[in-house]
Order: sequence, then C-alpha cells, then structure tokens
Amino acid sequence: MSKKLRISQIFTNLVNTAYLKFLSIERKLSLNLLFIFIGFLVGNLFGNFLLQFRKIINLDIGIILIILLLMEFLNFTIYLKKNRKFLFFFKNFKQINFFLNLNFFKIGTLLGFFIDAFKVGS
Repeated sequence: MSKKLRISQIFTNLVNTAYLKFLSIERKLSLNLLFIFIGFLVGNLFGNFLLQFRKIINLDIGIILIILLLMEFLNFTIYLKKNRKFLFFFKNFKQINFFLNLNFFKIGTLLGFFIDAFKVGS
C-alpha cells in the first residue's frame, strides 16, 4: 500500500531536474562569467579604439557590418535548432563548448556596447 501519488512523482521529478540543472550551471558559472566580463571589457574599449579601426576601414558602416555579421553568424550556429546538425563536424565536445563560450563573450560585448551607448548619450 505504498502507492505514490502522481503529484508527488511530478514534484520529485521537478526537484531532481532543477537540482541537476543547478549542478551543471555551478560547474560552468565561473568560466561563463569570465567570458561575459572579457566581452564587456572589449565592448567598452571598442569606442576608445574606434579611431584605429577607422584607419583600416574608412567607413563606419563597414565596421558595424563586420561586427553585425559576426554576431549573427554566432547566433545562427548556437540558437537555430535545425542547425545543431551544422555542428556535426565538431567531434569533440570542447570545440562545441568553444562556441558556447564565444556566445557568452558575445553577450558581454553587446552589454558593453549598450552601456557605452548610455555613456555617450548622457
């Protein structure tokens, strides 16, 4: 007579899933934060080195286009579910993990651009 209720099974599965998710986040948290902070630094320093970039590429639209294409290619490789097969030629998990770390770098860079835009606007 030790039948478990369905609600207790659902709750147990939910707690176990949340615990496993927490453990996976805990393992990679410091490395992810490192890439976010480095990206944030690059995003903030971009405005300082913009004059050097202008010596290489005369048009600002060219610089913006290159950055936008890099960001969109990274979004394409990471977020499109059908495109997960695109990463099939990466046999090693470390190579796929590189794309995920690069995604955190991208997030930090965009955050740095956003904060720098507020500094310029005020």
